[in-house]
Amino acid sequence: MALPPNVKPIFELFIAGQPVARPSGRMWSKRPGLRAWMETVAWSAKALAGGRVYLESVELWLSFYTDEPADASNLTKAVEDALNKIVWKDDRQVRALHVVVLPVGPVPSKPGVKIAVYPWRTK
Repeated sequence: MALPPNVKPIFELFIAGQPVARPSGRMWSKRPGLRAWMETVAWSAKALAGGRVYLESVELWLSFYTDEPADASNLTKAVEDALNKIVWKDDRQVRALHVVVLPVGPVPSKPGVKIAVYPWRTK
């Protein structure tokens, strides 16, 4: 599903750094590098959001760029959790999700994630 050309994101950001997946289960907080990655996402988003937390439903577009094999759903969960109370009140507001995991290439030339949040549209 593509967005209509006139739809502007509520929030858009590229965060450089090797994305780290958040596995399900109780031991996720022990994953090496995960806490640092989530803090990087949170602080980068906080700087851009300026204290405005979106309270309506949203559509989330994520493009992960990585040098390593990655699980798209676990990468997504780390970003969703990091954005709670910063971009949206709770990740339950995400009504549509579009995710791709791509190799690092000429553009971008480094690992990271592009995050775009749009207002939820029903049509």
